[in-house]
Order: sequence, then structure tokens, then C-alpha cells
Amino acid sequence: MAKVMAEQVDESVTAGMNTFFAEFASCLTELQTRLRESMALRQQNESVVRLMQQQLQQTVMTHGWIYTDAQLLRDDIQTLFTAERY
Repeated sequence: MAKVMAEQVDESVTAGMNTFFAEFASCLTELQTRLRESMALRQQNESVVRLMQQQLQQTVMTHGWIYTDAQLLRDDIQTLFTAERY
């Protein structure tokens, strides 16, 4: 009788362990998948951030050129108006 009970307990524990580890493996697989997706999104985001930084730098440079050109144009217009007065 004790042997039968020990076998039943062993089978029950083994079945429980098998279920636990199967579920645990499934969770780990899902976690691995999500981590891969997260890493892929992060790499995309890093690429987008780098691109936006480059665009911002270009915009700042362009702003400087436009500002300088506008000042030169203003000076030229003032010179023309001054010349027309005299």
C-alpha cells in the first residue's frame, strides 16, 4: 500500500512539475519574443532620433543662412531707399 501511494505521489508530483515547466517555458518564449520586438522598436526609434537630430541640425544651419540673407536684403533695400532720396 505504501508503495502504491508513493508511486501515485511520484506521478502526481511529476505531472505537476511537467505542467509547471511547460508553462514556464511558454512564458520564457513569450518574454523572448517581446524582448526581440522591443529591441527592434528601440533600434527603429534610435534611427528615427538620429535622423531627426540631423534634420534639426540642417534646419538650424538653414535658419542661420536665411537670417543672414534677410539682413543683407534689408540692408540692400535701405541702401536703395537712401540712394533714391538723394
